[in-house]
Amino acid sequence: MRAVRPVRIMPLGDSITLGSYGQDMYGGGGYRAVLWRSLELTTSSVDLVGSMWEPVAGLGSGHEGHPGWRIDDLSRHVEHWLERSRPHLILLQIGINDIINGASQASLLERMAELVDKITTRAPWAQLCVASLGAVLEPNLYEVKLASVLRFNRALPELVAVRQAQSANISFLDVKALTAFTPDDFAPDGLHPNDNGYRKMGEVWFQEVGRFLASRA
Repeated sequence: MRAVRPVRIMPLGDSITLGSYGQDMYGGGGYRAVLWRSLELTTSSVDLVGSMWEPVAGLGSGHEGHPGWRIDDLSRHVEHWLERSRPHLILLQIGINDIINGASQASLLERMAELVDKITTRAPWAQLCVASLGAVLEPNLYEVKLASVLRFNRALPELVAVRQAQSANISFLDVKALTAFTPDDFAPDGLHPNDNGYRKMGEVWFQEVGRFLASRA
């Protein structure tokens, strides 16, 4: 009997994908740890992949969560990562550092379109799930306005729909709406999740991964 090859999942993004609680505050793997533990209970045929690696909190997994990175930072490296890891499913959440650094809405969407097109062109075999940004508290340490986050989030479904119409393997996940953060879900900086916030994120991503796995059954 031929061994079942695991489904390779690439978490792709910034410090929130890494699991940070704020600047230079790293810990338990964030939503990825929650996702991984949930997957361990339901399937043995999944692997989290990427060039970053951290055996923390029982989570020995690869990922591409790069603290402080913007959308264009990911674009400069993503093709190499895709070729190296060859993921079947990519969990993308990015853009908050662009907003922190003052990028306009037009620039955000131009950068996001370039990144998404690089991924779907270089890895046509993979499913790309584009997630909205999460909520932020006001005020927060980075002076990010919730209105800026919401403006970017509102534009993402159309960006995804255009590429779906072109037969790209892409979907949109409204992480902000599905997690429904309260003030008790944030780290002290008002932007990164705390453990409870990451738990909510992990549960949302677990449902999305479950739908993907079911589609392959």
